[in-house]
Amino acid sequence: MGNLKAFLFVAFVSATAWAGGPKGTLSLSSGLTRELNAVLKAGDSVHHSLVAQNEELTDIGLRDLLKQISTARTHLSLAKEYERPHIVRILDAAKEQFELSQVAYGQERRARLTEGFNQLVNLVRIYKLDKQYGIYFCPNDKSTWVQTGTKAQYPFSTSGSREPCGLKVER
Repeated sequence: MGNLKAFLFVAFVSATAWAGGPKGTLSLSSGLTRELNAVLKAGDSVHHSLVAQNEELTDIGLRDLLKQISTARTHLSLAKEYERPHIVRILDAAKEQFELSQVAYGQERRARLTEGFNQLVNLVRIYKLDKQYGIYFCPNDKSTWVQTGTKAQYPFSTSGSREPCGLKVER
C-alpha cells in the first residue's frame, strides 16, 4: 500500500509539473512561446480593427495573422514531440477559418472569424502565453475571443446593434 501511495504521489506531481502547474496550462519552449504570442498579437490587431469596423485594416490584419500562424508552424521543431500534433491542429484550424473569412461576406465571414478566434482562445487556455491576452465571452451569441485590455470589446458590433457584449473569463 505504501508503494501505491508513493506511485500516486509521484504521478500527481509529474502530471502537475507537465501541465504547467495547478491551473493546468502547459509550458512551451521560450522560442515557441514567443511565436505563439506573435500569433496572439496579430489576432489582437484583427480584433481591434473589427471593433473599429475598419475593413481595410481588418484585411491587412488577417494577412499578417495568417503569416504569423505560418511562421509559428515552422517553429514547431521547438516543441516536444508529443506537443506538436495538438499545436498543429489548433494552428491549422485557425488558419483555415481565417483564410475562409477573407473570401466570405456577412454572416459567413462573421462565423469564420468567430471559429478562428475560438482557436486562438484554445491557445491561451491550454498554453502558458503572455498574460496581457485575456479571454472574453459573449453569452448572447456564445462567441469567444482574445484581446488585450481589461474592458471587453465585442468584435462583431455593427452600427445600430444592441449593447456591446463581453465578459472576461478567468485564465
